[in-house]
Amino acid sequence: MTKVTSSVSQIPFRVHPRVFSALGADLVTSDVIALIELVKNAYDAFATIVDVRFVGGDAQGPAHIEVQDDGEGMDRNLIENVWSVVATPYRRQHPVVKKGNRGRRVTGEKGLGRLSTARLGTKLEMFTQRRGKPCWKVDVDWGNIDSSAELASCVLSVSEYKGEVPWKSSGTVVRIFELRSDWQRKPEEEMEELRNQLARFLPPFEDKGDFQIQVTSPGQDAQPIRIERLKLVDNPPYRIAGTVDERGTLRFEYRYSFDGKKRSAKAERQLTVLPPPEEETAGKPSAEAATSCGPFKFEFRVWDLDKDVLLKLSERFGYAGKAQDLRTFFAKGPYAGVSLYRDGVIVLPKTDAASDWLKLNLRRVSRVGTRLSSNQFIGYIEISSVDNSALRDTSDRERLVDNHASRQFELFVYEIVGELEDQRTRDKEEAGHKEPPFADLLSELKDETFAKTITDLAERDASWDEVKQATREHERTLEKTISKIETRLVYYSRLASLGTLAGLLQHEVGNHTVAIDEFLQRAEKFLQQVGRTAQPLMKRLETAGNSLRSLQRLSDVFSPLASQSSTTRRRRCTLEDSLRSVRDMYEKELLKSGISLEFTEGHTAVAVDPGEVIAIFTNLINNAIYWLARSGSKNRKILVEFRKDTGAGRVQVRVHDSGPGVEPGFEERIFYPGVTRKPNGLGMGLTVSSELVAQYGGRMALAQPGALDGASFGFDLPLVREKS
Repeated sequence: MTKVTSSVSQIPFRVHPRVFSALGADLVTSDVIALIELVKNAYDAFATIVDVRFVGGDAQGPAHIEVQDDGEGMDRNLIENVWSVVATPYRRQHPVVKKGNRGRRVTGEKGLGRLSTARLGTKLEMFTQRRGKPCWKVDVDWGNIDSSAELASCVLSVSEYKGEVPWKSSGTVVRIFELRSDWQRKPEEEMEELRNQLARFLPPFEDKGDFQIQVTSPGQDAQPIRIERLKLVDNPPYRIAGTVDERGTLRFEYRYSFDGKKRSAKAERQLTVLPPPEEETAGKPSAEAATSCGPFKFEFRVWDLDKDVLLKLSERFGYAGKAQDLRTFFAKGPYAGVSLYRDGVIVLPKTDAASDWLKLNLRRVSRVGTRLSSNQFIGYIEISSVDNSALRDTSDRERLVDNHASRQFELFVYEIVGELEDQRTRDKEEAGHKEPPFADLLSELKDETFAKTITDLAERDASWDEVKQATREHERTLEKTISKIETRLVYYSRLASLGTLAGLLQHEVGNHTVAIDEFLQRAEKFLQQVGRTAQPLMKRLETAGNSLRSLQRLSDVFSPLASQSSTTRRRRCTLEDSLRSVRDMYEKELLKSGISLEFTEGHTAVAVDPGEVIAIFTNLINNAIYWLARSGSKNRKILVEFRKDTGAGRVQVRVHDSGPGVEPGFEERIFYPGVTRKPNGLGMGLTVSSELVAQYGGRMALAQPGALDGASFGFDLPLVREKS
């Protein structure tokens, strides 16, 4: 065979001038982000003040935007070899800028920030001067560059400038002409968004004396307005601050202070660590290895948006009679939501539309009332370029790059928010906002006190004004009770929806597993007749049978939620069989986390639907596994005990674990709907379990301290009455 080879030629990559628009005007998604990029450039130049000015198109000359700073400026060499080089690695090679004995870590490293001016206008004029050096004038026509055919024709003009400059020794002024937006006609809402995002540029709880931002709005008589922190943010009712180290250990301090009441708490606990990407099994805790997202610090401040609370705040901070103004401030103010900072400078969000980049509002849907929405937050998270290098913002600077590090980071943040929500709920309850059992809520509608009050008023021939006052007070009480019932019914309506889906799941699984089971039985009989040659197939058949039984057990777990008549329930099962099914279901999780599940074999028959027993055990065992897997305990154990009381016709069940237990103050609340310390949990497991037990005349309770020094849950169920 004749071998034929052709000559190999090399074709160089070329860049079309359109790249400037693609990386500038097209990539930068809003005018606000473009202006923030220019402010970042001023910060990276070690400026102490930057002024963003909108100059009108009247006696002041053509309409244009000016961004002026007193930073280090540039000399001719930097203009030619750094500023005019697209995607220059200069900032990556020089991550810290120094001024005398002080240093400041720069925020930009992609070398694209200056291209954002193309988003704002087609012509750029810049004056820049380095200390002790001449001032240089730079002109760029983005329109000509965009229409050029060859990269060689894409040039900027630079010349020495000998006129007056607005700085003492160094600085830069960037002027953008032929604006793409008419800033003179911008609605106040858009200018407010710009001021808000510039205010967010630096952390909300620190006064950065070495960097100030001013904005001069459009208009001939407009005066520069300094972006300042509001004192209101210094006085939140709820505050949590702390750190998460590189192994996912959370250390925090919580403080509550409102209306004369105060409480504080400090704690340390292990957060959920995701497995490394290369591992196939999910959920494996790894307290020994460093996490991919790295360490960070945080502080969240939270406010309630109830009208009474807002009125008290408005009176205190000069918003008298304008509670709605405060509500708007928290929802759309300069620090609304949680902000992410890298080396002290804003990363996310860059626009009001992205203020809920953590999707807290979506997370809140499953637990309205106890979970927090983004418009109740003013908070920040601090990362660094060195310790959190895997946390990168996207090129459009509107979100984090989706990778293992960002997913781990967001999971940590959700767990911190969950801790704050638990602490807040505790304080709200101690202030009189407790979550009573549903039956107690309904009993509040039967107000015998009101009837007695009316009777007393009638007997002493009270005035009409007294009757009206008593009626109004009763009306207010009813309104509060109805509001609580409506909130509770939100949870139960979701549970009802889940029940409908569970019913469909049971129906489909039941129909198909019957057919599959029949096929497996016939296949087994056939293979037994074949003999030895069928041994490999017999093993596969056994595996298929185990999978089928797992699917059937899963169906049983959903049975208590299924929309079905109580008359269709089976009223008999064995506790040991049900617990064995749950143990088989969690076999992999138990083995992976080194947890032993122990119980004494026996035959404890109860008059309860087996699916409901499995659901109760599933919730308790799942919770125990979750917390044991995240504990530092080496002796990880779950112990289940059964104690028959034949005289009462009931069995006492105890489920103990050696985990961290339930935090003091949460003993009762863990049974309330929506209360959970698991990130993204529904908080319905213990609620459903306790209500299932209640259906059979029993009660579920938490015992503290537990038999294994962790959590211990106890409940009772009716025994099957054996025929004599």
